[in-house]
Amino acid sequence: MNYAIREITEALDQQMELSFFMASKLIELSPPSEHKRLKKELHTRLSVLRERTLKATYALDILTSDRKPVRTTLFSALKKWFSGG
Repeated sequence: MNYAIREITEALDQQMELSFFMASKLIELSPPSEHKRLKKELHTRLSVLRERTLKATYALDILTSDRKPVRTTLFSALKKWFSGG
C-alpha cells in the first residue's frame, strides 16, 4: 500500500508540474495584449489546483506514516513559475 500511495503522490506532483508548464506555454503563445489577463486567470486556477494537490499529497503522506514533507521540487517549480521564470 505504501508503494501505491507513493506512486499516486509522484503522479500528483508530475501533473502539477505539467499544468504549470502548459500554462506558461499558453501565455507565451497568446497575443502580448492578453498576457497579463491570462496570467492572472491561470494563476487563480492553478492556485486552487495547487492547494488541492498539496492537501491530497499531505493526506497521502499521513497515510504512509513516514511523515515526509511534501516534495521540494514542486515548491521550487511553483516559485519559479510565479516569479516569471
